[in-house]
Amino acid sequence: MDFSRFADEDFDTKDWVNAAFQMPEAQTNKDAHAASLVMKLQMFIQEVNNSLEETSIQAVQNLPRVLRDIDSVRQEAALLQDQMRLVAEDIQKVERDTSLSMHTLLKIDQVKCRMQDASHALQEADNWTTLSADVEDVFKSGDIEAIASKLVAMQQSLQLLVDVPDYEERCKHLQSLKTRFEAILSPQLVAAFSSQSMDGALMYVKIFKDIDCLPSLQKYYHKCIKNQLQEQWQSIRDADPDETVADWLNNLYDVFVSTWHIQVKWCNQVFNEPLTVVCNLLQDTLATLEPSLQYCIDSAASSRPNPLTYLQELKEITDRYAKSLEGLVEAYGADQSHHTCVHQLVQTIYAPYKKYMLQYDLYEEGLLLKQLESIRFDREEVLDCIRQISDSVPKLFSYAKEVKLNIVGTNTYCDIEN
Repeated sequence: MDFSRFADEDFDTKDWVNAAFQMPEAQTNKDAHAASLVMKLQMFIQEVNNSLEETSIQAVQNLPRVLRDIDSVRQEAALLQDQMRLVAEDIQKVERDTSLSMHTLLKIDQVKCRMQDASHALQEADNWTTLSADVEDVFKSGDIEAIASKLVAMQQSLQLLVDVPDYEERCKHLQSLKTRFEAILSPQLVAAFSSQSMDGALMYVKIFKDIDCLPSLQKYYHKCIKNQLQEQWQSIRDADPDETVADWLNNLYDVFVSTWHIQVKWCNQVFNEPLTVVCNLLQDTLATLEPSLQYCIDSAASSRPNPLTYLQELKEITDRYAKSLEGLVEAYGADQSHHTCVHQLVQTIYAPYKKYMLQYDLYEEGLLLKQLESIRFDREEVLDCIRQISDSVPKLFSYAKEVKLNIVGTNTYCDIEN
């Protein structure tokens, strides 16, 4: 029989008794089974009593030894406390006796550190003089790695000479050497960025990063790709004389989308902020196209009888590109840190329409007046005039509804306040 259930916290006497009488042997003779259970329980109780008695005897026998151990631990704790107090007193005594000596040692250590700094500064000053004397020979050799190494060494030396009287002059001299170095590398940089050479770009990134001129390298990349896009814009305009500005816009935006895919992937392996670099590239290219989009749109719109309809057509093309750009930015995983460059790019995309948006009410008003002038009230009879006015009301509401739809469509994606 399992007596372990008596130790359960949720033991229930009725459940235990009912379970005991559910056994097969209890079904034949319940009285005999009950008597057997009682006998077994009495035997179990006797065993428990014996176990408790043995445990109590052992506890009573062990109690003097436990008390002796407790007293021993108390004495040792008191002894340890006394020793700790003596140690604390010794430490305080050492502090009082050696405070003056420690103060003297600290002053000596400060003097030592200052002497080491002065010695290091003198060595770097001598090093700067040596490097300055050798730099011309290194430039004449044309060895790119040697020139870069020399500039890095001069830069490190200059960092320790901040307090020298001619520090500003030395900074200007070093900057002139860096500019001279950039001029030497200029053809190679253009070739590397034009061909999208990964190995060459990574090499130049390391060099320019070491000499603290990485922004200058990005400017070379920016200028190189921007010139390529300008050439493609010129090719788009010269490809087919029969193409309209709408065709030019479609082709230009296709080029920009393709450029986005290629350059983001390439810049991701070269620069730290590829999205920012590419956004700034496209934004600057759009803003400086020759001829500008503003000029092309103005010329085309001025020759149209209904410039608003034509502008709406062009803006729908721009909206599709802006929507495509939004998807590309989201796919890249842009965060709040990229908000400024993306916003500037979007503003530049819609910049050609800004002046039309600011004068939109005048354009729409002129178009609506022309439509109203087409309605003639030249009937002689009053009833005929009233009938004609009644027939014209649906046309007027249709014109107004069309104007409303144009306003809603024109303002999509376009923030004229900024």
